[in-house]
Amino acid sequence: MGKTRVALSIDESAVKKVDLLVKSGRYHSRSEAIEALLKSASNTNSLNRLATEAAKLNPEEEIALAEEGLAGASEDEWPEY
Repeated sequence: MGKTRVALSIDESAVKKVDLLVKSGRYHSRSEAIEALLKSASNTNSLNRLATEAAKLNPEEEIALAEEGLAGASEDEWPEY
């Protein structure tokens, strides 16, 4: 995937933190550090959304649905993989 150049205005304290990450050798450049941090934030947001949606499930209802689907099923009914 290609890269796109963007201009950002970032709080000075945030830039100092990014620069520390680069200086420590964790990243080769500010761009690499900021890209990694954006990806991490995006992944965290996705996991938070999954957890939020999973919390809406009723465990007893999910178990009942799973058991209902298995009730009376023979091995012949299961698809072959």
